[in-house]
Amino acid sequence: MNTTSKLESSARAFCEEISQLAFTNPYTSSWAERYARLVGSAKRDDEAIDWTTAERELAARVRAFLEALANGNGRDIRAYPAVDQLALRHVLLYDIYAGCIAPLDELVVQQFADPTSEPVVGDWAGEILLQLQQRGFTSAAAAGYFAWFYQLRRARYAIALAYPGRSGLQTALRQSLWDAIFTHDVQSYERYLWQRMDQFPLLLLGAPGAGKQAMARLIGEASLIPYQRDSKRFACSLGDTFSMTSLSVVSESGQETVLWGDEGPLPGFLFDGTDHGVIYLDGLAGMSPRLQRRLALTLQQRKGPGDDAPRVRRRIVAGMSPSDVESGPAGGLVPELWYRLATRTLHVPSLHEHVQADADALPRLITQVVAKQLGTAPTDLVKHITDQLVDRLGAHYEWPGNVRELGQAVRSVLISGQYEPRTIASSDAGAPTPEARLLASMKKGLLTATELQAHYCALLYDEYGTYGEVARRVGLDWRTVKKYVDKRESF
Repeated sequence: MNTTSKLESSARAFCEEISQLAFTNPYTSSWAERYARLVGSAKRDDEAIDWTTAERELAARVRAFLEALANGNGRDIRAYPAVDQLALRHVLLYDIYAGCIAPLDELVVQQFADPTSEPVVGDWAGEILLQLQQRGFTSAAAAGYFAWFYQLRRARYAIALAYPGRSGLQTALRQSLWDAIFTHDVQSYERYLWQRMDQFPLLLLGAPGAGKQAMARLIGEASLIPYQRDSKRFACSLGDTFSMTSLSVVSESGQETVLWGDEGPLPGFLFDGTDHGVIYLDGLAGMSPRLQRRLALTLQQRKGPGDDAPRVRRRIVAGMSPSDVESGPAGGLVPELWYRLATRTLHVPSLHEHVQADADALPRLITQVVAKQLGTAPTDLVKHITDQLVDRLGAHYEWPGNVRELGQAVRSVLISGQYEPRTIASSDAGAPTPEARLLASMKKGLLTATELQAHYCALLYDEYGTYGEVARRVGLDWRTVKKYVDKRESF
């Protein structure tokens, strides 16, 4: 196509404003300032922004700009010289992105409600891809940008769901998570990194029970999932974007088999699953130096030993306790592994930190626990439990067991009407975890085959949260899994 149009300086300035906004972390004051300047309103902090209104206002400004551009005929970047194509590209992308927010959000809500459901889209996806191609983007680029649109909506939803508070702590967490998903420079992410994030491991530092696993799951849920044009679906469901293993309850030989597999047909944990999302590794500090060095080499080469070895296809996220690194920067890890994992380190605040920073944090978290237990969270019941715990423990209780202890406290109030905390000398050396209890019972031969399967299903359900996901992993019908989980206390 011949280039027949040229952007005026004022149009180029508007395009630059949109581009800067698109590449700015939306949870920062810089984004709020740029947004206010674009729509002509007073600056608002992240938590005061109504995102639905903001997206509608920005879409209207972009649409009006494009309508006025070349009398509405300027929506094909191929009609402009190369320097203007670069400036106009993000305006055109935002216009199409704004038009598919509603159907994408519907798919996101469906996926979070049922992570195992098929991520199939309707005919509207084809229309979006056609629009992108009509604007001058190649077929491959159109599919890539559509996948990016979906990723943006999932990241928005997951972060808002997990950290909705207005405290500075929650705002900082939202900012850090966005950077962990899209990097600090979204422009570089768009150009070079969006299909290469599996090469950048992430280390989460937080006390036991603080929520490292939940944060790792969020990062997996917000990772890029390619769109498959032929099948009109995204490459995997939300439930396939996260896998985890706890190495602290496995022997050294068992750790080697879990991570790298054996000579049989089953691949190791590092090479299993989809090509998308994250693998969460817990308990690395307890691995022997030999295995740590082997893991560091695997992460460096992104594959197992040998020419035909399977590849590591997902991003590695590791969780460690602050006590693991008290002895020095690398803590319980050999330097080779530490420097591979600590490309970026995120601090996972304790429950005590959340509660002290935000007065609404405790009732909000109690609401989540009650909803998981009962399927609903009546306001009066949440208030009753909150009042019981605050009256018994005080407003400045340390919550040494973090979110795990909160779950126990809520269940205790539901069943017995009160909660009596246990005094534990060290959160790292307290009561054995469910995994440790299961392992101890297995070693002592205290479990029947049925009891072993029941405990294993219940343990997986606590980790993954859905009967369908547990059923997929253990090869049972979901109804059988539910029977085992419901009867865990009777075994």
